[in-house]
Amino acid sequence: VASVFSEAQRNTALHRRCTHQLLKMLKKHPLEFKKQFYECVHRFLPVFKKEPAVHRLVQFTVAFLLQVWKCSDLGDIASAFAPSFIEHVLQFHNAKDKGVRFRVCQLVAGVINALPDDAEISDDLWGELVEKMMMRCKDKITVVREFAVEAVKRLQDHTDPEDKVMTLLLRTLQTDSSKDVRCAVLRNVAACKTTLPVIMQHVRDEREEVRVASLDKLRTEFGLRQLSISQRAWVLEQGLGDRSPPVRLAAVMLLVG
Repeated sequence: VASVFSEAQRNTALHRRCTHQLLKMLKKHPLEFKKQFYECVHRFLPVFKKEPAVHRLVQFTVAFLLQVWKCSDLGDIASAFAPSFIEHVLQFHNAKDKGVRFRVCQLVAGVINALPDDAEISDDLWGELVEKMMMRCKDKITVVREFAVEAVKRLQDHTDPEDKVMTLLLRTLQTDSSKDVRCAVLRNVAACKTTLPVIMQHVRDEREEVRVASLDKLRTEFGLRQLSISQRAWVLEQGLGDRSPPVRLAAVMLLVG
C-alpha cells in the first residue's frame, strides 16, 4: 500500500492505476489493507505546508474512498469503508498539531462532499461530524476553519430556521476576521429565506473578495426573482455603484442572470 501511495503523490495522472491496484489489495486482504491504508494517511496528516505532493495524496485518498463506495463487488466493505475512515480521522480533529487539524478537516470535507446523495451515514457518525466540525469552525488557524466550513456544507437542514450548523455558519460569516473564511461560508451556507438577509449584508463587506462572493451566491443560488423588489434595488445599487471593478462585474452578472 505504501508503494502505491508513493507513486500517487508524484502525478495525478497515475491515480486511476493506483486506485485499481489498491482495490485489488482491499479485496484480497481487507483487514490488513485497512491497517496499512490508515498508516499511509497518518504520514501526511502532520504536513501543514501546502505542498503539491501532499495535495495529490489528499485528492487520491478521497478519490479512492469514493471508488470503494461505488464498487459493487466488495459487498458490505463498500458502504462501510468511507464512514469507518471518517470516524477514524475524526479522532484527531482536536490534535495539538495544526497540520493534523488542517488535514483532518480537508479529508472530511473532501469525502463528505464527494459521496453521492443517496449515501447512508449513521446517526451517530452524523452527530459526531456535526459536533467536531462545528468545533473546528472556531479553530484559531484560518485554513482549518475554511475546510471545517466546507465539511459541514451537507450537514445543514435548510428547512429548519434554527438549524445549529446553519446558525453557526451565519455567525461565522458575520464575525470571522478572515476574508477567506467568510468567502468559504458564502460558498457553502445553504441558500434559503433564513440565510438570504445575512448573505445580502455582505454585498457591503469591507473586503472586495467577499462582496464578489456574496453577489455570486445571490446569482447562482437565488437569482433576482427570489428577491423582493426592494431587495433587488438595494443589491444592484450597492453592487453597480461599488468602487471595485470585479464587484461591479459580479453585479452585472447578477442583473443579466
